[in-house]
Amino acid sequence: MPDALIRAATGDEPLEVVTDTDSPYLKLRDALKKHGRKLDTEPGSPAWEVTLIHTKADLRRVRLLLPQLIRKYESELLADHVPEELEHLGVEDAHALPGQRGFIHFSAAGWNSWDYISEFGDWLDGVFRREADVAQKLARYGGTRQHAFVWVTSLASWSALDQLEVDEENIPQLPNREPDVPDTLTDIWISSTLVRPSRGMLHWHRGRGWSWAPLELSEAI
Repeated sequence: MPDALIRAATGDEPLEVVTDTDSPYLKLRDALKKHGRKLDTEPGSPAWEVTLIHTKADLRRVRLLLPQLIRKYESELLADHVPEELEHLGVEDAHALPGQRGFIHFSAAGWNSWDYISEFGDWLDGVFRREADVAQKLARYGGTRQHAFVWVTSLASWSALDQLEVDEENIPQLPNREPDVPDTLTDIWISSTLVRPSRGMLHWHRGRGWSWAPLELSEAI
């Protein structure tokens, strides 16, 4: 069964609720918890603090390759330059820890919402790629229309929150392109309680495009 059913004159329309929680960040956080934030290296080698980009770093690969790459590029890292090979591995920053030896300590870079901003359309497409089962579940249920409600949290891309917030200096703009979602999905609703005042619910309807819908929030929220 879907999360909810909308009772319409033409029959029941299924709805699924999606919460964007920046899954790459949570995946890296969980990997660091599972495998540990500290990697022992040669006892006499300098200790390093390494910050990883959660959208790029595979922790198992990082742990396997990083010790030898740090030795290879030590002079560049000491000069505060991260070589391209380390960037491809997902290293944002690496600093030697004065007076400490024999380990690498890992930390995750900031949330997507602040440090790795994505364009609104790219963010939304990414949500439905990660949550592919949403459209599949709605398609299995059927109905004349199929709805997905995306709840925007603090871990979502800032562009999503910015799209919902009222900006008194600018005329509210609707998204500039259609979402890349399965053909069976007919409606997407996007909202959040994190922005006040809010423009309302952002609504996409297949064939009609984007529009705003009213959103009434209780004062208790």
